[in-house]
Amino acid sequence: MTEHDRELDALVRTFVGNLRALFQKQMRAAFDDAIGAATREVRPAAEPKPVAKATKPTPATKPASAPAGGRRSAAEIEKTIARVKEYVSAHPGSRMEHIGAGLGLATKVLTGPVAKLLAAGDIRREGERRATKYFPPGAAEAPKASSTPSAKGGSKSKPKAKKASGKQGAKTASAG
Repeated sequence: MTEHDRELDALVRTFVGNLRALFQKQMRAAFDDAIGAATREVRPAAEPKPVAKATKPTPATKPASAPAGGRRSAAEIEKTIARVKEYVSAHPGSRMEHIGAGLGLATKVLTGPVAKLLAAGDIRREGERRATKYFPPGAAEAPKASSTPSAKGGSKSKPKAKKASGKQGAKTASAG
């Protein structure tokens, strides 16, 4: 192996090592985001980014969300968990958007605390997707929808238009 080959080999190994370290760092960050702050080890805080210009204040009617570019502290999450549990106890059968509106929080901020409450058995849910309603664990079952359509036309299917058959047209033509 020539001197140039050894030098090239060393450069390639350094590059691959740096690339592997960067990939592992990104995967670790993605894993931490996926499992949340509960299992994350304490790391030194990153240096704050310089602020280029002032940002607009958010309107008072907009629900609060997670801090931009950061995570909520464990104390904030615990506080949100307690507030959600209290709200669901006071308003059984509330959907996520109602809980968020009642607490002044965005629904994306509530997903983690609600998942923790469900896992702990502190609240329970009924329904799926946007129709999911949350109840305290001892609350009575929500009324079930009846299987027969209501007098107002509660059936989801639309009435089909009647087609004119060719036979009727033939009868009227021959009748005249």
